[in-house]
Amino acid sequence: MEKKTIKTEAFGEIAQNEKGEYIITDAQLYNLMESKYGVENAKTVFKTVEKAKQDFAVDGFLFLGEKVKKEKTEQTLIAGTGNNRITLIVQPKTEVTIPNREPGKPPVRETRYGVCVYREQHRIPETYKADDGVLKKLADEIEKAVK
Repeated sequence: MEKKTIKTEAFGEIAQNEKGEYIITDAQLYNLMESKYGVENAKTVFKTVEKAKQDFAVDGFLFLGEKVKKEKTEQTLIAGTGNNRITLIVQPKTEVTIPNREPGKPPVRETRYGVCVYREQHRIPETYKADDGVLKKLADEIEKAVK
């Protein structure tokens, strides 16, 4: 895919791919977190938090897996009730449809056991969405621009 570089006020130079998606590299993100947002040792912080989340997920999946073997039903663990939440799910079995790579051939149905699902949810703070919040103002500006 072909990428072009654009200059932005908020992020400096970032890439844009042919799909129109804007790309900030890990190195650029760490630099922004340190220089603009005040996170010291951003790379270390990100990697430490990511490793902790992965370790937590493994422990959670092992816990839920034992429950699935005993109960024979889908089991869910929800961690965090505030603005950030991690949800882990272990399903006893799932039917999946896999598209066939050979033209004209039907998709393949497959049964998978012990499927693990990891979801992270981050909520936007209510103050941003309030009538005088930055996101409400942005929505109003977009509405005017696209009408």
